[in-house]
Amino acid sequence: MLLMCCRLQELEVTSCNDIRVRGMLEGIGSLQELTSLNLSSLDLHFPATTLIEFFHQSFMSSLVLLNLSGSIYLSDECLNEIAERCNKLTYLHV
Repeated sequence: MLLMCCRLQELEVTSCNDIRVRGMLEGIGSLQELTSLNLSSLDLHFPATTLIEFFHQSFMSSLVLLNLSGSIYLSDECLNEIAERCNKLTYLHV
């Protein structure tokens, strides 16, 4: 579904359970014009390596807003990836 929304600029996926994490993250990675991403209060369970791979995607450099509050445990390594990849980020909520 997300593959058909390639020009989408803002995405909010909040308070969802039973979400297929790998598929969701791959779909979000296809949104090259994304500037605002809200993934707050999701029940996500996946290894930190998956999240680090997600932050390596090219769209991360265009994000202005990123909200991961209440959903993801972020390691220091994950936060470093965000700092390195998200050059335009003006709002980060963890």
